[in-house]
Amino acid sequence: MADLNLKRPEPGVVNLLKAKYKEAQDDDQEGLLELAAIGFESRLIELYDLFQRGEISFEHLAELLKINVWEAENLLEMRGLKSTNL
Repeated sequence: MADLNLKRPEPGVVNLLKAKYKEAQDDDQEGLLELAAIGFESRLIELYDLFQRGEISFEHLAELLKINVWEAENLLEMRGLKSTNL
């Protein structure tokens, strides 16, 4: 398996977001969820590139996103992306 060297958020950032989410009101929670979604989208793009180059399997892409393969397939399909790297 390739050494992925994926960008990971700093632990301090994760802890800050967790604390802010716990104390946030509904409107603030939406903003924090939007930030999380932006990070997820960024990771999806990064992993999809590795998948298309054959460096990771589709199953590993899903695992790294912490979703199942059906969810990963649906996400790619919604974006018009292939779920095969052939």
